Amino acid sequence: MLVEDAVYQSGRRVAGTLDLRSNQNGSAAHRNEYGAEHDPRDDKPIRYNTFEWVGFVDPSESELTNHATRLGIDSLAIEDALSRTQRAKLDRYDDHSSLLVKTIAYDSHRRRIKVGDVTLIFSTHYVLTVRHGSVLPLHDVRHDLESDPERMSLGPAVVLHEFLDRLIDEYVRTVEALQRDLIELEDEAFGDDRELPTGRAYMIKREVLECRRAAVPLIDALHTLMEGELPGVPKSFAPKLKDVYDHLRRAVDDIERMNELIDAALAACLNIAQVQQNADMRRISAWIALAAVPTMVAGIYGMNFSYMPELQVRWAYFLVMGATASFSLGLFVYFRRRQWL
Repeated sequence: MLVEDAVYQSGRRVAGTLDLRSNQNGSAAHRNEYGAEHDPRDDKPIRYNTFEWVGFVDPSESELTNHATRLGIDSLAIEDALSRTQRAKLDRYDDHSSLLVKTIAYDSHRRRIKVGDVTLIFSTHYVLTVRHGSVLPLHDVRHDLESDPERMSLGPAVVLHEFLDRLIDEYVRTVEALQRDLIELEDEAFGDDRELPTGRAYMIKREVLECRRAAVPLIDALHTLMEGELPGVPKSFAPKLKDVYDHLRRAVDDIERMNELIDAALAACLNIAQVQQNADMRRISAWIALAAVPTMVAGIYGMNFSYMPELQVRWAYFLVMGATASFSLGLFVYFRRRQWL
């Protein structure tokens, strides 16, 4: 579904759309008409006269194809934008690039991670965004940039930077929430409760891996963007992208540490469960040993022997019962000292 389609001239929304159909002569004409004002002798940010921002949410192939044809977008970029199975990556084509990222957000009520994806296809004259899922809507990004025409006049690169900045901030918030869950898990695992949170540990492990799959591939993509060699992303944006890159690296480092800690917590849960099972087996074995003595005596005197001389002794019953009780009591004391009971 097409959410919004707007053209921005000198940072302000204007009516109309661009038509950048890829033929050599037409491309040159459009570059002259919609190109950038920039003096190559200075390092000031490039300011674009005109660019278009098209936004989609869960679009159909026909919707995307129509705009792709008008803007001259490669069909492979559209194919990747429609697919929800791609990992985060940055692809470069002749005169545009495609950045696919995984969006994640922590649901505090369900204590689970929500996952989506966003594809940004950008060039000197346009940026086309395709969002799948409800995570990280782009309406706020567009609204905030439109309220600052000075920034919006910097072109597609400022859209890219603003989105990535908010994306990584959401990564950081998600990682912090998972860290709190991990601390709670450790308290449960090493507490007095015999019920070990093994299921919860596996759930957190899966969420951490989901974060890792989203964040780690983005490192290479951001590194390429910082080089400033892509259409629409001038080198003047390198410091801003470097700041986003640093935040991403810290988030990835935290994810890797959590991954190691959750592995240690799972191993601890399994070891504690094994120790508890061993203690239970010792306790069961001790009670069986206590029951074995009277059972053995009862079995002996339950046999149908014709001659058992001790049965003729007047105090034989009391002697046998006393010996059995004494032996059982001795075993009980022994097991108690060994903490088997």
